[in-house]
Amino acid sequence: MRNRGNLKIKLLIGAGIIIFSFFKYWAKGETNQYTGKKQHISLTTDQEIQSGLHSTPQMAKEKNILIWMEVQNI
Repeated sequence: MRNRGNLKIKLLIGAGIIIFSFFKYWAKGETNQYTGKKQHISLTTDQEIQSGLHSTPQMAKEKNILIWMEVQNI
């Protein structure tokens, strides 16, 4: 019988963690000033900019922009 009581406590604690996590997720949402959409992201503006700058060469390569720039001698 004791195992059944421990299981209930563990399930209650787990449910509490899940509820807290969902509340924290929805409370952190903010509206993107450029798109007007609500987003749930934990990056600061500077971190988001750095991420974009870091991925720019790869995105350009995938879109063949670099080849066009080389042909145009830019």
